[in-house]
Amino acid sequence: MNNDWSTCMVGDVPTFSCIEVVFGRVLLVATGLIIFTLFVMFVIGSVQYMTSGGNPEKVKKSHATFTWAFMGTLLFIGSFLLLKTIDILFLGDKGTLFTLDIPYFPLSSKPSVQNTQSVPFPQINTGDILAPLPKEVPKITHIERDIHEDIDFLLDNYADNRRVYEYASRLTGVPVSIFAGIHLTEGGAEPNRSLVSGRIIGQNEPDVVRVVIRCDRTQSVIGEPIAVSGGCGFASLLDSAVYAGRVLQSKTDGSLSTFEHMVTALARYNGLGNANCGRSPYVNCPRKYVGEDHPYPLNFFDERHEDMYRIYCKDRVKCDPPKKFTQPGVLTVALTYENK
Repeated sequence: MNNDWSTCMVGDVPTFSCIEVVFGRVLLVATGLIIFTLFVMFVIGSVQYMTSGGNPEKVKKSHATFTWAFMGTLLFIGSFLLLKTIDILFLGDKGTLFTLDIPYFPLSSKPSVQNTQSVPFPQINTGDILAPLPKEVPKITHIERDIHEDIDFLLDNYADNRRVYEYASRLTGVPVSIFAGIHLTEGGAEPNRSLVSGRIIGQNEPDVVRVVIRCDRTQSVIGEPIAVSGGCGFASLLDSAVYAGRVLQSKTDGSLSTFEHMVTALARYNGLGNANCGRSPYVNCPRKYVGEDHPYPLNFFDERHEDMYRIYCKDRVKCDPPKKFTQPGVLTVALTYENK
């Protein structure tokens, strides 16, 4: 049972999952009142018995009070044991019997992204994605140190970002650490910069214009762009995160359940034009699967991905010659963020 308000708030705005917190508080108060009431009944019954003076009526009355108090105690303990048994047998003893797992339901009949699924995506176990990482191959020491410093700065200065990542994760199924990696790579994790292109929230997002059929909305709907000067943009960091998560889901068959799927989706999210094999001095070719030779998901991830190159320096503008990719890949950041 969750009693922490901070876990259900996005900024200062409560979400639907705050019902769980309210219910937890009510249940806690009710439990205290029940225990206090049963204690008072035992005290009253004891006083009645001690002051009965052998009077049959008073003794009978004290016995009745004891009986009701005893039955209430049995009912209270029995209810607790029943719920605990259900939790152990059916929920794996995780204490999630009264936890609200709120699914995502589309907020508009008009899809914001081409090929975006209109049904809830399954929740992803981050461990399933990050577990296959070849941890036996160490990252370069100074790069690893720099990434840790970036993550420390993010956690120390932008603590509220995590609430946005967590809420976006609930709505899309994309792990929190992946949002952290995308945001750090695209916008330096700054709260006023989007996860789509790193542009200031409220400014025109050219990448959105390319996939959104129309953008005439002026009121914010979670995860959907709004009309801004020059085209389409976002009203909040949360909107850009949810939008980014849905786009990422659309880059595969809707499944991000494996490491390879996540790599492929992130490579397509950035654009396959930056794939290295056949286009740069990158030596670890051929690629093992789509995106495995792309710096956006995997740069500095391990020794195989130590020297990767940027093929396009800007949208549709090639680097001549290709330049070393100096940022850590999204999954490199995600793994560090997860460990933090």
